[in-house]
Amino acid sequence: MVWELEEQVARIVGPERVLGGLCFVCANKAGPGHIRQWDYSSIFLAEYISGYKPCEITWRMREIADDFERAGIPIELGEDLPLARWRKLVWNIPFNGLSVVLNATTDELMTDRYARSLVEQLMGEVAIAARSCDRVITDRFIQKMLQDTAKMKPYRTSMKIDYEERRPLEVEAILGNPLRVAQQAGANLPMIAMLYQQPEVSGCPAVRTGRSELPLALPLAPHPTRIQPLTPGFSAARRLAPAPGAGVK
Repeated sequence: MVWELEEQVARIVGPERVLGGLCFVCANKAGPGHIRQWDYSSIFLAEYISGYKPCEITWRMREIADDFERAGIPIELGEDLPLARWRKLVWNIPFNGLSVVLNATTDELMTDRYARSLVEQLMGEVAIAARSCDRVITDRFIQKMLQDTAKMKPYRTSMKIDYEERRPLEVEAILGNPLRVAQQAGANLPMIAMLYQQPEVSGCPAVRTGRSELPLALPLAPHPTRIQPLTPGFSAARRLAPAPGAGVK
């Protein structure tokens, strides 16, 4: 599975001591011990069960939730950790990836109709990927993600910040691992595969982190479509340009 973190921890401390948590926040590191939060502040918590099977909400989850709520931090308890991970990728894959290759903030991606179209296509492919792993992401959820992002304060994604600061990118965690898992389950994800191959994202090993040794289940095009950055004064329709000798399908 793509969600290997809990498995690795469980091998050390035992699965009965492991829960999975996800943060849905707009935040970035401003300095040592200093995190700046821009928008949103939701946390999701679920039990980890070997094999990532759904699990009912437990007493210890409720106790942890009580602590967060007393501190004024919103928290949601769930029964399906993998589904929550796919839902987070509905946002993370398009916005983190495109923010780097198009050199754009979230508001720029949402207000440009061509960039927004790419976002929606990528979100749709994440839903296909989730379905290949027996998890359902509805169109209604995708539309809510778009609406929430449209209301969000202008935001530089974590991957865009890391790219600009020349720090390692979480390419495998956000793009590579989910892509491999879905392809191995039989999903065809040409847009995500294209995004994964963009030179700003794929780059050299120095800009990656946590690169998996697992091969892609399906071969990728030797000359992927090249996405052109957003540039003031240019039509966004010109952004999708094929690499020399490659066709756009």
